[in-house]
Amino acid sequence: MSRRVTLTVLAILLLTAAGGAFIFHQYTQSRDTLIEAAERHLQQAVSDAIKEANRVLLAAVSAANQLHAADLRGLDLQEAERVFFAIASYPVLSNSQVLSVYVATTDGSFLQVQHTVPSDLFGMVPMGYDYVLRRVIRRATDRDSWYYRDKQTEEWERARAAHPEYDPRQEGWYKNAAQQQGGIWSDPYVLASSGDIGMTFSMPIVAPNGQLWGIIGVDIAGSFLSEVVRDYR
Repeated sequence: MSRRVTLTVLAILLLTAAGGAFIFHQYTQSRDTLIEAAERHLQQAVSDAIKEANRVLLAAVSAANQLHAADLRGLDLQEAERVFFAIASYPVLSNSQVLSVYVATTDGSFLQVQHTVPSDLFGMVPMGYDYVLRRVIRRATDRDSWYYRDKQTEEWERARAAHPEYDPRQEGWYKNAAQQQGGIWSDPYVLASSGDIGMTFSMPIVAPNGQLWGIIGVDIAGSFLSEVVRDYR
């Protein structure tokens, strides 16, 4: 009787051990499967985040390249302004992360397209204004003018004209690009175009004789980085 009990106990122990080993094996497989799935998900999320970041960064680079290829330097003033606004408006309208596109010449003249109404223009630009804002600084006439497009008439109206106190040649994006042969990204800083943290891609326009003619700049919102992390985490 004692031997039978002993064998029964041994059998139970062996079954328990076998069951435990089976459960452990199943747990290990499930754990490995979960880890592999999590790693695949993380890799895909990182890949998607990089693609989204590149999309925004490339939009800025593409806008600058298009303006550079337009050779504004070889156009008269009126035609240069027309070509600039035709090219620069599209990236600002089509990509919410592209906040502003502009060009500054060595005499301090400045052309700009942007979304945001500056605080000092509050009350001068009507609510629900159409399209984007344009800024024109002409050193020759000593005027700094902002324009918006009226929804009813579809005409560009001047919101304000004043003595130009802003000098783009004193900005970091201008000085940095003036020392480069090609485009350069700034470190994050508070953008004049929006008052928020962002980055600027800038590129010099140089005459065939090597003389600097001006600098192209494109502002992108720094918030797109946090949005990418939020969307793909």
